[in-house]
Amino acid sequence: MGAARLKVPDTDRNRGHFGRVCYRQAWAGYPMLMLITLVETGTRGLIAAAFGAPADGEVAFALRLADRLRADMLVLADRAFDADAFLRQVDGTGAALLVRIRTSRWPPVLTQLPDGSFLSVLGRPQSPHH
Repeated sequence: MGAARLKVPDTDRNRGHFGRVCYRQAWAGYPMLMLITLVETGTRGLIAAAFGAPADGEVAFALRLADRLRADMLVLADRAFDADAFLRQVDGTGAALLVRIRTSRWPPVLTQLPDGSFLSVLGRPQSPHH
């Protein structure tokens, strides 16, 4: 999954729909549109895309793309997508998931690698009812 913030024309309609973005303690010059894409890694072929106001957040858009995942896919995602709702949704599709997690998660270290990194498994994400 890839994420981008794109400038759109500074019109009343765009400001009303996408809002304004505060950047370094000042308003950005243009409204921004968030774009989340699901692409093939090798061919860079576009599978699906979702976009809207950045205030909705990357995970909200990624959840809208989850129904396009299949069991024969591997989803690569950055730590912005380390959200339980997203992990559960991907798990439900049967797709494999390789995600960079936030430093606030402390998964068990299964194998320490020579470069200081390690392998771990988060396990099956628990539903909110457990």
